[in-house]
Amino acid sequence: MATVRRRLECPPAGAQVAGEPISIERVGGYPNFVVRLLFRRQGIADQLPTEHGITLYRLTYRTDAPDGRLVTASGLVAMPRGRAHARGIVSWQHGTESLRTNAPSSKHVFHGLLPAAVFAGHGYILLAPDYVGYGVSDEPHDYYLADHMAGVVRDFIHAAKTVLDHSAVEVPSRVFLTGYSEGGYATLATQRALERAPIAGLSVAASAPVAAAVDLAGLGVAGALAGQSVYCSLYLAWIAITYARAYDEPVTDVLTSEWAARAETLFDGSRDGDATVAALPSDPRDLFSPAFLGAYDAGTDHWFVRRLRENSLLDWSPRAPIRAYYGAADVDVTPPQAGLLQENFRAHGGDATAICVGDLDHDASLLPAAILLRNWFDELVAEE
Repeated sequence: MATVRRRLECPPAGAQVAGEPISIERVGGYPNFVVRLLFRRQGIADQLPTEHGITLYRLTYRTDAPDGRLVTASGLVAMPRGRAHARGIVSWQHGTESLRTNAPSSKHVFHGLLPAAVFAGHGYILLAPDYVGYGVSDEPHDYYLADHMAGVVRDFIHAAKTVLDHSAVEVPSRVFLTGYSEGGYATLATQRALERAPIAGLSVAASAPVAAAVDLAGLGVAGALAGQSVYCSLYLAWIAITYARAYDEPVTDVLTSEWAARAETLFDGSRDGDATVAALPSDPRDLFSPAFLGAYDAGTDHWFVRRLRENSLLDWSPRAPIRAYYGAADVDVTPPQAGLLQENFRAHGGDATAICVGDLDHDASLLPAAILLRNWFDELVAEE
């Protein structure tokens, strides 16, 4: 009987289309005692037991850029060792990262290794897309572009399933979606995409975003302009240059001429978050042109606000259950975002619950949420 320890190989190349795998290479592996050591260092060994070592692969595949070009992207595939039947597939979407090399497939601790250990070490197949702009991709990152980010994640899941099928691995039909911060946003966008256009043989079993923004034009911009977090200028400048590029609009309609020119160089993938924040104004309003601030403050029409509204994730009807985890002290993605998510999705007939993990800030909310959401995934597997 084939087990999930089987070496993964790509099928022969077919037509060049989005979702086609290009190559897969083994990039590492760890026995379970090393996984346990990693967890002990993070203080979560007792809360997150594991039973398996893990094997890590980098999968490269084809996906679409926002302008429609077919480009190459990558992601991490983590397999549990010594298990004949995986519990399910978990697609993990990582949070905001401005340094291109800090990708899951580069074995970044928080974007790749820890999620791999949490899920593959417990018997799931872990898929962690790098996104466009990370790993092997030198394209600009598609920051908070809902449909495009969802397409990149969906294409990665499709490519991984193709590789697993070709390698005679028994592929579970259940897909669990989870992610943190920007990745929580990408998780919900991907759920919407997969429920509208499923991948044959797979279905979304549940979605567990952590610290996910859903109301970009309202709560998101209002909180960010108030400078609640030291990262607010980073968030706003990055979204502004991304949307100007994607929608072929002048970035100087949003940012001042000075910051429009500087922001393009700040988000080239060569700086980490701290270096990027240090190069931006501490008051986010200093980024923006008087014309935009006047329109936003007065509530009058502006293309940037319209595009933020289009990329919010409120007006759809989710079919799989959602548990949205958040910290009560989060100033990056504030708690009302989770409350609005629950309210709106229930109004659309969805099964959505906002769950507070304690009086924790943005970063500190992740590990407690991971414990709760993995337990929830286990419960759903046991019910089948």
